[in-house]
Amino acid sequence: ESTNSNQTLKQQNNQLNDKLNESINNNQSLKQQINQLNGNNQSLKQQNNQLNDKLNESINNNQTLKQQINQLNDKLNESTNSNQSLKQKIDQLNDSNQSLKQQIGQLNDSNQSLKQQIGQLNDSNQSLKQQINQLNDSNQSLKQQINQLNDKLNESINNNQTLKQQINQLNDKLNESINNN
Repeated sequence: ESTNSNQTLKQQNNQLNDKLNESINNNQSLKQQINQLNGNNQSLKQQNNQLNDKLNESINNNQTLKQQINQLNDKLNESTNSNQSLKQKIDQLNDSNQSLKQQIGQLNDSNQSLKQQIGQLNDSNQSLKQQINQLNDSNQSLKQQINQLNDKLNESINNNQTLKQQINQLNDKLNESINNN
């Protein structure tokens, strides 16, 4: 009976040893897995650190981009305001140009009217020149008539002079005849 008990204990011991060896082997395998996981964790930590660095760099870049975007927005607003101001000036210039065009149109109308008046004055001047030429012709004719009358007057004066001499001679004869009587 004792031998059987010993045999049973040996079997149990052998089984426990087998389980112990199996457990040791499992533990060894688990240690290797843990070491691998630790290695993997280390690699993941490095990758995480690298990603954190890239994230921080990206955040900094984003901050810089935000500042640049804000500056560009400010410039855009300033440019928009300038464009608005320029549009207003252009509108004012367009209004001024429109007003000037109207004034030019009015001046052109006035010039047209003045041209017509000048044309009428030129026609009047032409008519006056013709009248002056006619008067000059008439004056020339009158001068000729006056010259002719002057000639006749001079001839008449000469004739009167002759008559006066004849009258004087007759008076002298008359007086002499009276005296003789």
